[in-house]
Amino acid sequence: MTLYGTSLNVNTTDSPWVILLFRDLPIPAGATLTNNTKLEVYCTTYDDPGATIAAEASLSPATPSTTANSISSRTVGSQSVTWSAANLGTTGYVQSPSVASVVEEWKALGGYTQGVSDIAFILHTTGAGHIRFFSRDNGTNYPRLYLEWTTGSGTTHEATAVDAWGAAESLSRWAIYRLSLIHIS
Repeated sequence: MTLYGTSLNVNTTDSPWVILLFRDLPIPAGATLTNNTKLEVYCTTYDDPGATIAAEASLSPATPSTTANSISSRTVGSQSVTWSAANLGTTGYVQSPSVASVVEEWKALGGYTQGVSDIAFILHTTGAGHIRFFSRDNGTNYPRLYLEWTTGSGTTHEATAVDAWGAAESLSRWAIYRLSLIHIS
């Protein structure tokens, strides 16, 4: 395992696979996620993502390890979104397209428990584009998962999960970063 320190890359040469693991999601079982549910990352140098985003088909995904193919060999759900854009900017947070369908599929796995179940997003290069974003080891500007959902009464709630585990899989390097949940409203 090699700790990168401050950033993660998703591209064909550095790390075609990245995992972001968010723990203990607060979404009520009967809630419906809105299209405002997105990953947010703070770009550093490269801001032209070309990646698919899917979720591991597990409510308690294993923490990334140094084992070969620890990310690429994980089983993902059938829902994914493609994140393809140009010149998103390198001076603040940028948002992925909505990952609501990905999170809804994950939440529908048998045994989902509010405040206990963990989600692992798997980002995989599409072969074009490059995005580099700050990791937890940067000390600030962690990757975030912005959640927004409605309940049966029509009330909208939101939560932001930040500071989770993140890792990049490449031919010769690994990075593992810790993330956790903070804001609920």
